[in-house]
Amino acid sequence: GGGALANDGEMPAALTPGERIQRTLKFWSGIVPVLGAYFALQTSLALQRDVLNRAISDEEEDRLYGVIHEAGSDQVVDTIKELKGYYIKSGQLISTRTDLFPEQYTSKLVKLTDSVGDVMPPALVRRVVSEELLAGAPLDVLFESFDDEPLGSASIAQVHRAKLREGRDV
Repeated sequence: GGGALANDGEMPAALTPGERIQRTLKFWSGIVPVLGAYFALQTSLALQRDVLNRAISDEEEDRLYGVIHEAGSDQVVDTIKELKGYYIKSGQLISTRTDLFPEQYTSKLVKLTDSVGDVMPPALVRRVVSEELLAGAPLDVLFESFDDEPLGSASIAQVHRAKLREGRDV
């Protein structure tokens, strides 16, 4: 695929339109069943309440939603972990919104903030820094030293220690 990390310092190819569509379909194939379960429960509750005149206690309704929250949150997290990148970042954001999302979702999604993404190979890191920060110039134009081992890696970035030619650690 186009988004795979290259080991030889070559920039990974951008996703093709077909690959983008595949990722979108993968996302929705994981999410639509969860949304469908909520819709089915809402429809069932409305039918029982409004058509069959059956009273459902708040406790029973909370229990039924809890079952869907539990299963749905597992499905959403699994889908996000598989797709990585932007989806991990979105899951991390959702995990902070305990005012909008059920606890089952936020408590599982918050673990994504501890997830380490794929570490880029050193040759690729050096190429990205050269092209993005130095207009293609070699790193030694700006840096006295540049550590290949990342200090940290996350869903869409990684951080490296370096020393500028002027002596400042960055």
